Amino acid sequence: MRRYELMVILDPELEERTVAPSLET
Repeated sequence: MRRYELMVILDPELEERTVAPSLET
């Protein structure tokens, strides 16, 4: 899951498409 957190820092815009669906799943 930390991999997604890193992506959030690198691309905050992708946070909604990467982290949001991942947290729900």
